[in-house]
Amino acid sequence: ERLLNMFLDRESGFGERFHAAADDPPLPQRLAHDLKGEAATLGVESVRTAAEEYVYALKDHPALFAGHCGDILHAIAAHGEIRRDRIRAVRSGGG
Repeated sequence: ERLLNMFLDRESGFGERFHAAADDPPLPQRLAHDLKGEAATLGVESVRTAAEEYVYALKDHPALFAGHCGDILHAIAAHGEIRRDRIRAVRSGGG
């Protein structure tokens, strides 16, 4: 649980890093690839799937997708909300 929370905290800044990397064509793909691997290791499937889609999209069309990472950010935020809800339920005795 601690590792997953650290992952979610760290990756909440993914959008800023991704947008800042837009001028360096290989970097956005590398960021998405690293995120995909970390998410897979931690079992965060929604983030892994979104990041994997970006890895392939950036490989085929780097200029088109480099500045856009909304799906990844949405998956990170959604997973973070699910985790916070579960933690609240456990702490209140509901789970």
